[in-house]
Amino acid sequence: MLALRRALLVLSCANLGTALLVFLATLDLHLPVLFLIGISGLILAFKLWTKWKPGWAALLSVGLVFFGLDMMKEAFKPLSSSSRAVDVGKFFDFFPMPPSSPAC
Repeated sequence: MLALRRALLVLSCANLGTALLVFLATLDLHLPVLFLIGISGLILAFKLWTKWKPGWAALLSVGLVFFGLDMMKEAFKPLSSSSRAVDVGKFFDFFPMPPSSPAC
């Protein structure tokens, strides 16, 4: 379907994007994300710059993804001080990692 060269490019960009997403999730982006959602949502709602509608929709989607990540980060903060959650984490930390399979 895809040439090997193009498939490797897609794979490397996906890995880079995943690493970048994890890095950005650690930063405090609450206020910039809210501005991004608000501005792009208003532009789409009032049909401004219709030529760039797909771009604004993509920005709105990215903003909503980061907003969801921020909500999850805030929701799980109390778990770090919960003794039961720490006990469960220690229980699962006891199990050794399974051996990795050899590369094909």
